[in-house]
Amino acid sequence: MLLLSLILLLICIGLTIYYFLELRQRYQYFRQRGIPTPSFRFFYGHLKTLWNQARTGFLVGNSVLSSSGPKWRRHRHAINPAFSAVKLKLMFPLINDCIHDAMEKLVDHVKDDSEFDILAYYKRMSMDVICKFIVFFLSKISLLLSRSMCFWNRYRYTKQSG
Repeated sequence: MLLLSLILLLICIGLTIYYFLELRQRYQYFRQRGIPTPSFRFFYGHLKTLWNQARTGFLVGNSVLSSSGPKWRRHRHAINPAFSAVKLKLMFPLINDCIHDAMEKLVDHVKDDSEFDILAYYKRMSMDVICKFIVFFLSKISLLLSRSMCFWNRYRYTKQSG
């Protein structure tokens, strides 16, 4: 019985050490690719570095992220149609283009071996995606409106001449 307990204890210790080494390896993902990152802290990972950064206040105001109750339902109801499966499939190439552009900008920092704030690039990429969506959907709406106006003119013309 003592031997079995000792073996189980050694297996648990081995699995725990393996888990922590695997965890450390995952936090070194960008560093292994030549991208400088904050130092890894055992329990916190990179969170301690992120918590010490200045807050940007993007959660303040009337947004879906900061609202609750009826205000949240109103926001959610307004943006829900924009995220249907069909529309998300249409957006996929636009998102890929934005990600590709952001990755090209990150390569410059890797070549210079300089430190940079990834949050700024995430914000820029998000704004780029939003702007491309707006342009994309406005072009679709204008195409739809021009077709409906063409149909209306044809209808009006045939009704007047007949």
